Amino acid sequence: MEFLRARREKGDALGVKDPEPPESIEDIWTVAARVATVGIFVLLLGMSLYFCRPVLLPVVAALVIGTTLAPIVKAVARHRVSPWATAIVLGALLLGLGGTAVTLLSRPVSEWITRAPEFGATIKQKLYVLDRPLSALRELQDVVLPSGNAVAVEPSQLSIVTRRR
Repeated sequence: MEFLRARREKGDALGVKDPEPPESIEDIWTVAARVATVGIFVLLLGMSLYFCRPVLLPVVAALVIGTTLAPIVKAVARHRVSPWATAIVLGALLLGLGGTAVTLLSRPVSEWITRAPEFGATIKQKLYVLDRPLSALRELQDVVLPSGNAVAVEPSQLSIVTRRR
């Protein structure tokens, strides 16, 4: 407690200091330029990753799989088995496991899909408590926005310029 009391007396509660005003307008513009530069870099990085996705996704997947399976390849290489042969066997094994997983999971997933209306009714029954608040919200929306969700669509004025066929 004495620590906090001493801090309050100094005007520095909990070790947080008041920010000092900038000395000149150039300091503000310098910080703003740095923030804008970082922001532009982040936006450009995101866009470049988005557009390079078809190339980067397989490369990154290969790196992840290679890094994950490298200890197995090294362990088998100690027994004088070629890394190429190990990679081929591991690839075939992974493809077989994937196919088996798809085969085994297809029946439960198809059953879930056929029972989806049943699940929907159960969820609706359990969430009936929200019916009154949602209807009150809809009424409030109708009061605030009397037009509701209607959107006015006007014909295009472009037909004046274009010729008709």
